[in-house]
Amino acid sequence: MSNVVQFIERLGQHPAHLSDPEYVRAVMDADLDDASRDALIRRDATGLASALDARSPMFCFSYIATPDGGKETPLDDDREDEGVEVPTEAPPAKDPE
Repeated sequence: MSNVVQFIERLGQHPAHLSDPEYVRAVMDADLDDASRDALIRRDATGLASALDARSPMFCFSYIATPDGGKETPLDDDREDEGVEVPTEAPPAKDPE
C-alpha cells in the first residue's frame, strides 16, 4: 500500500498533467502490485480501494430538528448575512434648538 500512496503523492507533486501514454508508462514503471497497477491504469478508484483492502467511503449527515419536522417553518439560514445591520426605520428627526 505504501508504494501506491508514494506513487500517487509523486504524481500530485508535479503540476504538469501527463498525457495518457506518459501516465501509463509512469504506472508501469512504479513498484506496484498487479491489482493496484491495473486499477491505476484503468483509473478505477473502487478497484484501487479493493486492491489496497481499503474501507469504502463513509458519509455522515446531520439534520436540524424542528418542532413541525421542517415541513411548515422554513429555516432562516438561506438569507445572506454580510455582517452589516440595515435599520428598518428612519431615525427620528432632531428638534431644532
